[in-house]
Amino acid sequence: MNYLYGKEWISNKNQEDLVQLNIALDSYLHFKKNSIEILEKLIKKKPNFLMANCLLGFLVLLTRDKNKVQIVKKIIKKCNQIINGASNKEIKYFKILNYWSDFKLYKVSNKLLEILKEDPKDILSFRLYHFNQIFLGIDKSYLENHLELIKNWKENDKYYNLVLGMTSFSYEENNQYERSKNLAIKSLNISKDDLWSWHALAHYYDSKQENFNGINLFSDINWNLYGPMKRHLWWHKSLFYFYNNEYEKCLNLYDNYVFDENEFYLDFCNAVSILIRLMHKNVNVINRMKKLKKIADYYLKQNSFPFIDFHILLFYYFL
Repeated sequence: MNYLYGKEWISNKNQEDLVQLNIALDSYLHFKKNSIEILEKLIKKKPNFLMANCLLGFLVLLTRDKNKVQIVKKIIKKCNQIINGASNKEIKYFKILNYWSDFKLYKVSNKLLEILKEDPKDILSFRLYHFNQIFLGIDKSYLENHLELIKNWKENDKYYNLVLGMTSFSYEENNQYERSKNLAIKSLNISKDDLWSWHALAHYYDSKQENFNGINLFSDINWNLYGPMKRHLWWHKSLFYFYNNEYEKCLNLYDNYVFDENEFYLDFCNAVSILIRLMHKNVNVINRMKKLKKIADYYLKQNSFPFIDFHILLFYYFL
C-alpha cells in the first residue's frame, strides 16, 4: 500500500499495523461491511493500538444506537490506560471520542474542524464532520467549510473522489442541485466505487422526482462487499419505481433488497418511508409494517436524532 493514513502522527509505527488500520479505514470510507471486523482482529492482536481503538469507537457510535454506548465507554476506559506517548492528534481524537460518547455533538463538530484546519487532508475528520453535520444541521458554514477544504486536495490524491462526493452532498444540503450533480458525476468519473457519490446523484434526481437511467449502473457494483448503505441506495431506486407508479416493482425491490431485520436505524427509516408512500397509493403493506414494530420499539425511547424519531412517529401513526 503506497498510501498510509496517519503514518506521520500515529504513535504506533509498526508498518503491518498501519496497513491494517488503513484497510479498516478504507472499508469504512467506502461503506463496506467488514470495517469493524478488521479493527477487532487488529485490536485483539495489538490491544494498545490507540488509534485503532478510537476508530472502532467512532464506528460503534455511527450506529446511532444508544444501547451500544457502553461498548464505547469500555473502549475509552481502556484508552485512558494506554494514552501515554500518544501524539497531539491522537489525543484530540480521543477527546472527540469522549465528547461523542457523552452526546456533546457540538463539541465533536468543533473539534473535528480544529483538526481539519491544521490538516485539511485528514480524511477521517472530514468524513466524521461531514456526516455529523448532516444530522445536526447546526453549522451555517457547512458548505463553505467543504469548499475551503477541497481547495487543499488535488486530483491525484487518494480519496479525492470521496471529497468530491461529500462536497456534492453539501451543495444539496444548500439547495444547489446542479452544482451537486456536476461534482457527483465528476467523482464517479474518477471511480465508480463511492456509494456516497451515487447517493448524491440519486438525491439530485429525487429532488426532481425524475427517473434516473444511470441507476441501472448499480448492477455493476459488487454489493456483497457493502453494508447498510447499499440498502439505502436500493431504497432510492425503489423511489424511482414509485414515481413511475410501478408499485409491484417497488414492493419486489423492498422485499428482496431494502427490508432488513437488523436494528440499524437507517434500514428502519428506509422501510417506513417507502411503505407509508405505498399506503397512500392504497397498496396493502400492513403485514410488512407489522414486521417493523420490533425495531421501532427498540429505538422508541432512545431519542438519538430527530431524523430517527420522526420516522418512529410516522410508523406508530400509520400502523
